[in-house]
Amino acid sequence: MTKLELEQEAIIVSRYCEIISNIMEYSLELSLVKLYTFSFLYNKTVSNNWNPYRGNNTNDVVYKCLSSLAGAFDEFCQNIPFIIRALDILCQSKRLKVSDNYVKRSGISKKSAYLSILTIIYKAIDESRHFTDRQFLKEVMRNV
Repeated sequence: MTKLELEQEAIIVSRYCEIISNIMEYSLELSLVKLYTFSFLYNKTVSNNWNPYRGNNTNDVVYKCLSSLAGAFDEFCQNIPFIIRALDILCQSKRLKVSDNYVKRSGISKKSAYLSILTIIYKAIDESRHFTDRQFLKEVMRNV
């Protein structure tokens, strides 16, 4: 890898460290599948500074949020290694812990202030607790 590619990778991984930290400040425990998906959606939403759904949506929030993945399969697959590296860094620094396919952060209360553009993602995280990982992954695959 060239120096430029290494710098680019470092920037992407550090961005995902920040994203994962934000998500885990809001949600004390989240499965790996959901964390990978919501991290990618969070990054995509912030980088595009646009989301077709506002925070006042209350019905089928997970489905609406996952619909943002449409046509982004290749991009999603390319970002998974960066998300995994970022999660590994956070685990090595003892900020997060992975056990039984769940990422956990203890002693942190839910974050009250978050970006309004990401309200749909935070609501989707809450609603996704009613989905099994298998059901959630089926919805992800259906949308990408």
